Amino acid sequence: MISQFIGCVSVTVCLILVVIVYLRIYIILKRHKNQIEGLQIQEVQQGVQNGDLSNFLKLRKSALGTFYACIVFLICYLLSYILYFLLLARLLSSISYYKAWPHTTTLFFLNSSLNPVIYCWKMGPIRRALMDNSISDYQDFRPALVANCVFNSFLSYTNIFLNIITIHAIRKTALLPKPLRTLLLSLVATDVGVGLLVQPLYISTLVSRLKQKRIDCIYDKGLSVVINFFCMSSFFNVVTISVDRFLAVHLHLRYQERVTQKRVIAAVISTWLLSAIISSNVFWDPLFIISQVIGLVIITGCLILVVIVYWRIYIILKRHKNQIEELQIQEVQQGVQNGDLSNFLKLRKSALGTFYACIVFLICYLPSYILSFLFMAHFLNSISYYKAWPHTTTLFFLNSSLNPVIYCWKMGPIRRTLMDIMRGILSAIDNLVIWYLMEENICNLFNEFFSGTSANVKDFRPALVANCVFNSFLSYTTIILNIVTIHAIRKTALLPKPLRTLLLSLAASDVGVGLLVQPLYISTLVSRLEQKRIGCISHRGWSLVFTFFCTSSFLNVVTISVDRFFAVHLHLRYQELVTHKRVIAAVISIWLLSAIISSSVFWDPLLFSSQVIGLVIMTVCLIVVVIVYWRIYIVLKRHKIQIEGLQIQEVQQGVQNGDLSNFLKLRKSALGTFYVCIVFMICYLPSYILSFLLLARLLSPISLYEALLYTTTLLFLNSSLNPVIYCWKMGPIRRTLVDIMRGIVNRFRE
Repeated sequence: MISQFIGCVSVTVCLILVVIVYLRIYIILKRHKNQIEGLQIQEVQQGVQNGDLSNFLKLRKSALGTFYACIVFLICYLLSYILYFLLLARLLSSISYYKAWPHTTTLFFLNSSLNPVIYCWKMGPIRRALMDNSISDYQDFRPALVANCVFNSFLSYTNIFLNIITIHAIRKTALLPKPLRTLLLSLVATDVGVGLLVQPLYISTLVSRLKQKRIDCIYDKGLSVVINFFCMSSFFNVVTISVDRFLAVHLHLRYQERVTQKRVIAAVISTWLLSAIISSNVFWDPLFIISQVIGLVIITGCLILVVIVYWRIYIILKRHKNQIEELQIQEVQQGVQNGDLSNFLKLRKSALGTFYACIVFLICYLPSYILSFLFMAHFLNSISYYKAWPHTTTLFFLNSSLNPVIYCWKMGPIRRTLMDIMRGILSAIDNLVIWYLMEENICNLFNEFFSGTSANVKDFRPALVANCVFNSFLSYTTIILNIVTIHAIRKTALLPKPLRTLLLSLAASDVGVGLLVQPLYISTLVSRLEQKRIGCISHRGWSLVFTFFCTSSFLNVVTISVDRFFAVHLHLRYQELVTHKRVIAAVISIWLLSAIISSSVFWDPLLFSSQVIGLVIMTVCLIVVVIVYWRIYIVLKRHKIQIEGLQIQEVQQGVQNGDLSNFLKLRKSALGTFYVCIVFMICYLPSYILSFLLLARLLSPISLYEALLYTTTLLFLNSSLNPVIYCWKMGPIRRTLVDIMRGIVNRFRE
């Protein structure tokens, strides 16, 4: 009772004192105002010269600022004081008091939040200090700020691109459970927000720091709202996904019953609402003290929760592994029959995938968390904090770019969907190229050839149009067939490693032909149709790409032919002499030699020496191919005679030892590559003969121009036919391709 009376008296005295003080301030300011305006003009002018007037105006403005603070103070405190006085004087019942008490107390607390806002608004030095944020201290941070600007510019682009593709892939992936799909979509949506809004705003802030510009208070608040909203929602989404994966492993068969789609949607909405509430702290906590404490408490709790969750997942997976391997073999076998084991393994793989995401998440978030904790605990001064702050914030944003990469790597359904999307993008690009080629601008007359104009060039227009259309189709088929062949070769375990390496090298060069050479060739034909002169740089670039991939494809076929000859000729010694390391060395030599030959456009501008060297190499290779397949034919014919006629007993003994079956496989493989060589000769010989005629100047370029168009297209045709021959003639690759096609058909049916 005594303390209440003393408190009431103290508050009364303080309120009276405040009123008297501000009344005296008002009287003094009014008197000075009258002096300035009326009686003492000369003295005021002299005061301006001495700087007295400016000082007085500053004091006046400061007094007005504190006056506004006092008005707010009285509004917030008077109601609580009056209510308390009425209760002490027993003019108010306790029930009425407790009805009004929560409102007056809240108004009482509101004053603490409003005071700094008023200081920031009304007192210039404080406002400038708050907005300045020690700009001079940032002069030493210039290299770090520039590096973070550049890195965040790159990160923002990759973040948006990767997350948008991931959203599309998640929506297209039917094999993902609905709860997990909803959580992943929520996480990726927040990551898109980070790349689309947060990082550009953050970059603009760093640029303002570099230019030593003051950041506007409203802009700073908006930036804080956006950063807190998206980053906190991303944080909460990762925590929610971790809990979801724990429930999937822990509940097992009860997971679908407990974790329903409605509950997951409610959890996602809650994470976004909680992020919005936390991000709105700039309006009710201008100095960010309370919000920083709350944020640190929430982040600490979430980090502890994530660690506990993944520790429990590890224990559960370890226990299930022991049960599967040792104790419960019969139950495991029964589980396999019922499909329980396969479901558990899927959940285990999914949990491991999100575990990798969580590890990256901790690496990205922990430095920022530790830095904020040290700064709030006063273990770190502001200079050290602002030195490390840009780096930890950039690492913070890096998590949004890494999440979709981890989903692509670790979650099989999403990865497969992304591969399908990329194939669709390639198909769309090729359709755009075909559409462009079929536009009306292809109908322009072509009357310019090499260095001058010729009337005979008009006759080449049908050939140009036909080659444009045919190469557009060939480019698409070359890319698709060779990519599928590469995938089939990699999946075929029965192929010997040396042959697999050579076939992969050939298919890779053929992909380059379809992906780069043919589109560039089509653009060259279109330029001829539009009567445009092709620039020197464009012509050299086209020659470089054309020579590089076509030469590598040519040399790869020659090397495969020699390899098949060794396989038939050496027989049992083949694996000993033709090792995988030697084949890799040969493949590297092929690509290096192709690069050296294709670089002739830089050291031989007229291409005379390179054409001579190319013809010599092609002549030697063609002779080698003919000799090799002639020797293969002789070896196979001799073995055939041995099998059918003279050495039946030895052949039967060879069958028992497995030698005959191995030889027949080699023979079939050699025949397959022989068909490749026949096609290769048909495709390359016309171009070789035409190049020889041009080099020997036996015919004019104009007379051979139309033939040159068709022979070049025939040369490109080889890259499309190679994978088809592998599918037809090599059994292991053919069977793998059939399995791949069945899988694709089954997926479409599902």
